Amino acid sequence: MINSCENIEEKHYDSVWNSIIQSNIDSDNLGCHFSSVNPRMEIVKIVNKYNFNKDINILDVGCGLGRNSIWLAQEGYKVTAIDLSSIAINYLKRQINREIQIKEKLLVQKISFLDFHSSHKYQFVIDDGCFHHIHPIFRNEYISKLNCIIDKNSYYCLICFNDKHCLFEKYQNRGIDNIHYAENKHISIFYSKDEILNIYSSFLNLVHYDEIHGLKGEMLHLFLFKNENI
Repeated sequence: MINSCENIEEKHYDSVWNSIIQSNIDSDNLGCHFSSVNPRMEIVKIVNKYNFNKDINILDVGCGLGRNSIWLAQEGYKVTAIDLSSIAINYLKRQINREIQIKEKLLVQKISFLDFHSSHKYQFVIDDGCFHHIHPIFRNEYISKLNCIIDKNSYYCLICFNDKHCLFEKYQNRGIDNIHYAENKHISIFYSKDEILNIYSSFLNLVHYDEIHGLKGEMLHLFLFKNENI
């Protein structure tokens, strides 16, 4: 089933990213919170506030067109950026080739987080819009993977759909068990704050929480967790 779900998500985002790229306009005007060419300002603020050492390893899960990864690499951080979409990854590779100074800093890979393997730990993991598209039956696998790759005393930033999101009412009758399907079976899950805390509290401590807005005013959760377990 995992391959079936990933195939649906891959086709969905290949279509989304291809439309964005082919539009040849500033993607900030497209009204998609994930399509901006600029880094998410909340990520910028976190990096600046915690003044991360430039030697840390950063993982960007579901990197899309690289809005956060490119900025982090430009700032001198070592970043691994992964995404299911070949359209997004190929676009990001072309962007990297145009910016020689970030080539050695930014490793790009077409792979899902569930299939991702690494020989080292990460000190900062970003999930800006991936987790809320993970089917609940793979949720424990996602958490187990995160637990394996995040280093001690390190951070995990999760940005996901809020149950106050403007699309929640549109999707809420399309599925059961809090699974919401678009017409192409693309999965979206609109979590409450407590649901996210219950999922992650077994091994991560909450450092910061905020409700933030996407480009069209849609409500999103922002969680910053820290792995303080010994």
